[in-house]
Amino acid sequence: FLGSVGDYFTSFNTNQPIRHADGIQAWTGADYQNGLNFAQEIGVSKAWGNVSNAFAFTTEGVVRDAGIGGILVDGNFGPGIAYYHFDTQVSAGVDGGYNFSESKPDVEIYGDVRKSLSANTWAGMRLAYVEVIGDKGPDYPVVALTAGFGF
Repeated sequence: FLGSVGDYFTSFNTNQPIRHADGIQAWTGADYQNGLNFAQEIGVSKAWGNVSNAFAFTTEGVVRDAGIGGILVDGNFGPGIAYYHFDTQVSAGVDGGYNFSESKPDVEIYGDVRKSLSANTWAGMRLAYVEVIGDKGPDYPVVALTAGFGF
């Protein structure tokens, strides 16, 4: 099992590009966020530029909530850059927004890796660091396992 998982993540499928003509991706993910027992995120992103380019500027919006009742944690929007190699996407960026749990603005620095599962779906992992502006408490990392689709 581990050998096949390793082969999947270390090979490239040239017949299944992750970048789609319109450059739009939507996703959801399970987050580990310090101090929260259960959190998830919902996001959408847009890649700008020619679909044949290996690099693209991106914009994205992400909303995180926590708990069974879906209490809003934060909402962010911002620019990024993505690199595409066949069925793999690596991206990074900076989002700004509002942290509802602290009632203060925040800034998030993120990086993620996505790998195609089929012609329109992918799975990935996202690492982010959230800095709540004006907060006296510690800022926190976010680790997310994501799944989404593109069109």
